[in-house]
Amino acid sequence: MQSSLKKFLTVSLIVVIAAGAAVGGWFLYRTLTGRAAVPEKTAVLSIDPATGTYDYGKTFSADLKIDTGGGTIGSVKTTIHFDKDVLEVQSLDDNGSVFKNFAGKAYDNQKGEIRIMASTTDVFGEKHSYKTKSSGSPGQMLKVNFKVKATKGTTTKVSYDKESYVNTLGNKPGDPSYNILKETKGATYTIGEGGGEGIDPPTNLQAKAADAQVKKTLNYDDGETTSPVN
Repeated sequence: MQSSLKKFLTVSLIVVIAAGAAVGGWFLYRTLTGRAAVPEKTAVLSIDPATGTYDYGKTFSADLKIDTGGGTIGSVKTTIHFDKDVLEVQSLDDNGSVFKNFAGKAYDNQKGEIRIMASTTDVFGEKHSYKTKSSGSPGQMLKVNFKVKATKGTTTKVSYDKESYVNTLGNKPGDPSYNILKETKGATYTIGEGGGEGIDPPTNLQAKAADAQVKKTLNYDDGETTSPVN
């Protein structure tokens, strides 16, 4: 009987050890596979053109671009900053965008900001995804139409906010979404000669009346011209 009890205890101990090893192995597997499922940060947000010279009073367009770097995404959220004393936004154009739905698309010329929140899910709730066909060939997010407010000799930057997100789209409901943004690339623009500071108005200008030699002096005061803010 003592021998039987000993065998029973031995078998029970083996079973417990085996069960513990199985449970521990399962948790280890879940941990390792869960970590492996986190995608690499590959997406890049950029502005095209990245450089350029534009004249005072003129308008020009800048395209906001996205390169997923091989990743598959479902949404983007970002803010673009610009110098409100140099540039102002005239309009935003999402024609040809890789995103189906813009939950947020607004600009504030008083703050110098453009805010974007867009999704590949369409307005009917049907989920789509976007993946750049090849690295270095970014897709179109949004076109920004700027007007130049400053005079010649000014250099200005347009940049993405550091807290920007390019989120993945899960394969099935409940899948987590990851921010795969790797890098942002802004733009630097120079204000050219055209329409610059202009010619200073004349002072002490003399004029003659039709019948009498009456001298008149016209004095011009310096003034400031400002562009309207939307």
